[in-house]
Amino acid sequence: MVSVGQTVVMSLTMSLPEGVKLTEEAPSCWALSAEGNEWLLESQVTSADIVDLSQPLHVSAKLPAAVKASDSNPSLRLSVWLFYCLEEGKACTMKAASFTQPLQINSSPGEGEVTVALAHSF
Repeated sequence: MVSVGQTVVMSLTMSLPEGVKLTEEAPSCWALSAEGNEWLLESQVTSADIVDLSQPLHVSAKLPAAVKASDSNPSLRLSVWLFYCLEEGKACTMKAASFTQPLQINSSPGEGEVTVALAHSF
């Protein structure tokens, strides 16, 4: 349960197989969407490159001060695309994953952050 005005932080820990590293020539990236409820993300950063997996990826979305009445089941979707290669040799691959976080939004205003912890192994 989150309140209007709060910030939802999706904290994603990702791990790659042994012996591989992110590919510099093909930047890995993330994108945040709210299909059918784009108003949730108006004027916010909704995509960026991923350059380091040693720390969790933190993606934030500040909820608007008011909820639109017609939207009963909003959710946020975090999608990631990782390009990585074997450290020895040139075998490279791309893997994608996506995570959907349903939101139950309380119409009384709140402050601060609500963190959702996610993890994925590629």
